[in-house]
Amino acid sequence: MAILPVSRLIRPLTRDEVMSDLIVIGDALKLRTSSWRGFGRWTLIALAEIGSRASNQIAAIASHSYNDTAWGFGLTRLSRSQFDNERASGIRARGTLEASDVGSVGPVTWPARTRTFSPTGALAGFKFTNVSDVTIGLDAVDVAFTVEALVIGSGYNSVGNDADWDISPVYAGIEIANPANNTGPANNWLTTLGTDQQTDAILRQANQSKWATLGGNAPSAAYEFWALSATDVNGDNVGITRVLVPEPPGDGTLIVYIATADGVPDGSQVTAVQDYIDARKPVTAVPTVTAANTVAVNVTVTVTMRAGATVTEQDVEDAISAVINGTPIGGTPDGGNADLIHSELIYRIRDLSTDVIKVVVSEPAGDVEIAEDEIAVTGTLSVTLVEI
Repeated sequence: MAILPVSRLIRPLTRDEVMSDLIVIGDALKLRTSSWRGFGRWTLIALAEIGSRASNQIAAIASHSYNDTAWGFGLTRLSRSQFDNERASGIRARGTLEASDVGSVGPVTWPARTRTFSPTGALAGFKFTNVSDVTIGLDAVDVAFTVEALVIGSGYNSVGNDADWDISPVYAGIEIANPANNTGPANNWLTTLGTDQQTDAILRQANQSKWATLGGNAPSAAYEFWALSATDVNGDNVGITRVLVPEPPGDGTLIVYIATADGVPDGSQVTAVQDYIDARKPVTAVPTVTAANTVAVNVTVTVTMRAGATVTEQDVEDAISAVINGTPIGGTPDGGNADLIHSELIYRIRDLSTDVIKVVVSEPAGDVEIAEDEIAVTGTLSVTLVEI
């Protein structure tokens, strides 16, 4: 029996495809299934549906057996069992709020995690809860207490110092505010910044490069893994998501180009990665960690959509930025070149909605060349939406 390639295993068959195979097999066995009607035809359809569902299960199992195709919890299990890698969990943002009894309704006691607090306006969806009991005495002012985001993620870091706060359930007479002295990270009221769970793409890259660290001479993939895994003096991940180690110019001498998900790392991140690698490298190796240089990509696009489509300019800009920020250091190889692929911009915008009929990217006019020490960053975006 022929062994199916992985690419064939991971693509499930549709019912029509299974039906076609059944008819071909039946005709080959002289059953003349191509001419069946009535009950016989419905039997074939039922068998085709069963076969299609089984194909979906086989494709899912096959996909989760390979690092390049696994996703979600399947990738988490594969990483744990095959690569001894754990998906980095996200962190809930924490901060300090202050309560004041402006309505002389105290004393008031809120047991832990019985109240939610959310900023008013556009950020109202970011909800926090008190992590411990809070007691507000009669006419008390600025009673500090700690709150934690209800959901893991970096989005909660966008709640600034000057927010007005709502309480749920509503408690008349109690006013919530940010503390007057902001001492948190980045001059923010938050005391712990939220972080996102490690994405599938980053976890795949960590898996792919990890085993190279076992090599006696620490090949280039080992430095990729170390850069992605680097932590600072507090044990927090530095935040590097893209790494390139070009062909070393000499024995033991190599350059490690790094970048974050949004662009160029700052000096403290470069230093933290350098220190992390120096603590693990072979004695004879001389690696130099440096931030990738930038190539600003300006994009001009016209998107034609069906009337009533819900796609916005911001949706298109976000799709463009996702392509640019997702381009590896040194570009994506394309027939020998390393570029930001022009067609990827079109595909990502078309994937926004089935209502998108046509996408014309006039700038850049073609693939954007990216040197091995460079990273693409978002430049000026010009988006025109046309409804027909």
